[in-house]
Amino acid sequence: MPNVAPTYTEFIAVYPIFVPPAVDEVNVQYQLNFAERLLSKLAWGDWYSDGIMLLVAHNIYLWIKSQSSIEGGKQAASGNVASTSGAGLSISFESASESVTPGSKSGAYYNKTIYGQQFLYLQSIVINSACLTA
Repeated sequence: MPNVAPTYTEFIAVYPIFVPPAVDEVNVQYQLNFAERLLSKLAWGDWYSDGIMLLVAHNIYLWIKSQSSIEGGKQAASGNVASTSGAGLSISFESASESVTPGSKSGAYYNKTIYGQQFLYLQSIVINSACLTA
């Protein structure tokens, strides 16, 4: 995708899991606008739209999980799965600080979802390619 922020329709075409009633259009559009201000078109270049979509998917997914936790009265799981069990069903998650290098607060935040992990991976490619071409 070019150096243009994605529309709501484009976002939903890529991530149909976020269609109403899961998330209303107003919340998605807010997140799109927010991400558009966070990411630099110049720095992200041709990856700008992809970066925005991954960032928005990450933020919305965390928001959905936080809402279900509030309504269900339990804490949302976060981090990577660290262990599992069998018939007794026991799943453990790494804490965010365990899954990234010390001192990386943004890495801890983004490692909470697959979308955030993909965002970090894409960000590393964008930064490395910018350094190589500079």
